[in-house]
Amino acid sequence: MGQEPVDERVVVLTDEEEHEEAFRLADILEVTGRTYAILLPVENRIDSEGVIFRLDESEDGDLVVFAGGG
Repeated sequence: MGQEPVDERVVVLTDEEEHEEAFRLADILEVTGRTYAILLPVENRIDSEGVIFRLDESEDGDLVVFAGGG
């Protein structure tokens, strides 16, 4: 029995109430010099929606994710 391959395009987000939800990275795009990630829920629930996060790089070179477009 081998290990199943890990899908690198799945991201698990944790909200302020410590609930986790898995999202599939649908696309990354650049708009007016800023980079955005479009994430879709892995579980296809009727009330599920995709989310968009702005991506940036910290002074240390780490990836920083911002909720909302700001």
